[in-house]
Amino acid sequence: MTDGRICPSEFSAEMVAHVRAVLMEKAGSRSVSREMTAALVAVLTIDMRMAGGTADTPTDDQIVQSAWALRKALDGKSAGFTLPHGTPVVVGRPGSLEIAGQTYVCRSQLQGLHPIQTVPRDAHGFNLSFLRGFIYSGASSSSAKNLGLPLPVQIGDRGMIRHLLDFPPHPELGGAILRCDLEDIDAARFCSAPGLSIERFAKTIVKSAQWVWRHRARIASRVEATRKAAQLGIAAARRAGASVVIAGICIDARSIGQSKEPTLNIDYHGLDEALRPGRLTDVVRGDEPVENLRLYRAPVVNACRRVLKSRLSIFEADGLIDDTAAAIVRGAPEGEAAVLHRLSRDLETVVRLPGTIGSAYFNLFWREGVIRAEPATAEGLTLWQGVTEHGRDDKRAEALLKVVRMSVGDDESAFGNTDIAGAEDRLLPSAGILLVNTASGIIWREPVNEEEFRSVWVEA
Repeated sequence: MTDGRICPSEFSAEMVAHVRAVLMEKAGSRSVSREMTAALVAVLTIDMRMAGGTADTPTDDQIVQSAWALRKALDGKSAGFTLPHGTPVVVGRPGSLEIAGQTYVCRSQLQGLHPIQTVPRDAHGFNLSFLRGFIYSGASSSSAKNLGLPLPVQIGDRGMIRHLLDFPPHPELGGAILRCDLEDIDAARFCSAPGLSIERFAKTIVKSAQWVWRHRARIASRVEATRKAAQLGIAAARRAGASVVIAGICIDARSIGQSKEPTLNIDYHGLDEALRPGRLTDVVRGDEPVENLRLYRAPVVNACRRVLKSRLSIFEADGLIDDTAAAIVRGAPEGEAAVLHRLSRDLETVVRLPGTIGSAYFNLFWREGVIRAEPATAEGLTLWQGVTEHGRDDKRAEALLKVVRMSVGDDESAFGNTDIAGAEDRLLPSAGILLVNTASGIIWREPVNEEEFRSVWVEA
């Protein structure tokens, strides 16, 4: 057992086989999926664990009743139900369940229930195909079909990591791209969203596409003026030693209807937050006149990142990590190198620090070449507060791990393990910065002179 609440890999083959056999006998083989069986076994296992080590295995009737109740809950057709041993299951946002203080979601193409903190936020799997199919059907009889179908895109810039859906560029929009944000779907995670949420999201996207097509001439004119402004900014920055290339101009679907003109995002090829080849962005709001507009941010930021990347290469490092994030990485059960390997290719990852009857989840992410940390759950936030109460000194890493190992298990009721990621900026403060090479899985032990790197940034 790796976690006091639930670990899907712990389910015994015997229990899975028994539950599936009961459901097939009572409901018929056509009504039982492996995914449903795994999800049901997950909630029954949680229920038995919460009831104590002597809890009896549910009866066949209880298994069937729980299966129907779980199906209704996951479909959003009930507010929740109670498991055989009394554990309440509460329906959260569509596609999620609150059980024993933890939020769980299904994940397309993977069986069982998964802690929400461990499930990616991007669009992938069956739900992506499902969404594209709905958009195709909804747009086929309207002008929206002219824009094609969107594909998932991830952009790490401006202090955030955005998971998006981009349509192909269209010449009648001045080469612009319609961009939709996955946060607009009514679900805890895109990959766990029920069919109704996917269908509603698709209808919203189709309406945006129809609006864009109706106003394509006006949009194309604004896009062309924006492109010229961006090119002037690039030319001016190039004379100062900074340079980027425009990757595309995107129409922000979220902004449609907020003003006469939609907000435009200008994407540039350059270095992203992790100092790797990616995208940078500038934003032109819908109520912002484009005449005499000069867009300098992306070229200048890209130049700064290039200088920082060059300076880091002198030390054979590919980034920096603050000491708080380093403490979390070192305490990860899978090992320091495994976490850093994920960050060598991804803009963000999650680390679970286990206690005796619960776990704290932390988000680790790149921000301007530095790996930072924030609590992904209320438990993580509570643990960090416990560390700061003990003072800010050179032993904070050890203090953090001590709190994780001991305090989580002292009073489970003190922690509400709900997902708080993205609610606001909860960046954990740090007292020092370390060099890191994520590719080789190494964190330097001695902090760097942060002022030395900051001066490089400012001068760039």
